[in-house]
Amino acid sequence: MINSHNGVAMQEVIEKQSEKEKTQIVCSLDLGTNNTRVVVLSIGEENKLLGVGHSKSAGLRKGVIINIESTVSSIKEAVEEAEKESGVQIDSLAVNISGNHIASLNSHGIVAVKTGVVCEKDIERVSDAARAVRIPEDKKIIHTLEQQYLLDENDGIKDPRGIAGVRLESRVHLIAASKNSFENLQRCVGNAGFRVSETKFSPLAASKATLTAEEKELGVCLIDFGAGTTDIIIVNKGAVIFSSSIAVGGNHVSNDIAAGLRTSLSAAEKFKCELGLPLDVEQYSKKFKVPNAAGDEFREEDIGFLANIVGSRIKELFSMIEEKIVSSGCENLFASGFVICGGGAKLKGCKELLKDMFKLPVREGTAKNFIGESSFLNNPEMTVALGLALGGKSGKSESIVSESWKSIKGWLANHF
Repeated sequence: MINSHNGVAMQEVIEKQSEKEKTQIVCSLDLGTNNTRVVVLSIGEENKLLGVGHSKSAGLRKGVIINIESTVSSIKEAVEEAEKESGVQIDSLAVNISGNHIASLNSHGIVAVKTGVVCEKDIERVSDAARAVRIPEDKKIIHTLEQQYLLDENDGIKDPRGIAGVRLESRVHLIAASKNSFENLQRCVGNAGFRVSETKFSPLAASKATLTAEEKELGVCLIDFGAGTTDIIIVNKGAVIFSSSIAVGGNHVSNDIAAGLRTSLSAAEKFKCELGLPLDVEQYSKKFKVPNAAGDEFREEDIGFLANIVGSRIKELFSMIEEKIVSSGCENLFASGFVICGGGAKLKGCKELLKDMFKLPVREGTAKNFIGESSFLNNPEMTVALGLALGGKSGKSESIVSESWKSIKGWLANHF
C-alpha cells in the first residue's frame, strides 16, 4: 500500500518527468556553400541552444552538392562538434535546401463538401486538388503552404473544419526542387550516418526564427543572402505568397574584388568583410594596402575603388530581386519591408543600399525568442539553422518518454 508520504514523492517525480516530456531535443543541419552548421536545440516553454557545430563546406557550389564524399565529411565534422558541445547523441537532422533549381507557384483546388460540413477528408481532398499541377519531370514538390480557404466564396478562412458549406476552395503556395538535388541531399545525410527528419527551403526555415507575427501579417520580404545563392520569400497575411532563388551570393562579391584588385580570394574575402561598402564617402579617398595574388608584393588602392566593385555587384543582385518581385505582382505586398539574414547581411552598407533602392524599412534577421550564447543568436548566419530546429522533429537518439518511464520505474523499485 502506498502511504501519503510516498504518494506525494511519487507525484513530484511524475511532475518533474512531465516537465521533461514537454521538452523536445531537435537537431538541424544548415548545409551552405561555404559553411556547414549543426544546431542542437531544446524546445519547450523556452527554446534553449544546447550546442553548435561548424565546419567548412567542401562539396557544394551555388547551394548545390557537387561532391558527395566532401559533403559527407563536412556533415560528420559539424555533427561531431555539436554532439561534444551539447552532450546529445544525434541520429536525425532537419536539413535545408536551396539553389536556383528551386521553383514555385501559387495554385488552388476546389472540391464539393460531401456531408455539408467540412471535415478532415475534405481538407485532404482539396489539398490534393491544389497540388494537382503539371511540373517538370525533374522536379518534386517539397512544400504545400496553405494561404487561405474559401467556403462558398467566403474568403480569408484559415481553418474551415466544422464549418457548414458546399464548395471548398484552397489556395496554396507550392515550392518544388530538383529531384536530383533533393536526393543528393538525402544521400549525403544518410551516408554520414543520420536520418533526415525534415527538408525545408532555407528562407522558409529562417522565417520561423526571425519574423514577428506583425511582420508576417502586414507583409514582409525575407532575403537569405548566402555565399552561393540568395533566397527570397514574401509573407503576407501570415502566408507565403512568393518564393524564389537567385544563383548569386557573397562569393560573387569576393570573386569580383579578387578580379578587380588582382589579388587572392582570401585577401578579397578579408577586404569584403572588413571594408565592405563604406557609408561615409569621405573614406573613399583613403588608401589601403592590396597584396598581389602571391602575397609577396603590395600596392595602394583607394577605398572608393573597392566600394565601386562591391556596390556594383550588390546593386545588380538587388535589381534581380526587384525584377522577380515585380514580375510576381507582389511589389506592394510587404509594407513592413525587408528582413535580411545570412552572411551577406553582415556586409557593411548592404542594408542601407537595400533601403535606399526600395524606400522600405530594412532590418537584420537575427534569432528571436531563444536562450543561449548571444554571439550565435545575434549572428544572422545562424538564422536558418535555428529556424530548421524550430520546425524539425526530435533528433535525440533516445526518446524523452522512454527516459521518463525509466526514471519512474527506478523510483518505484527503490521505494516499494
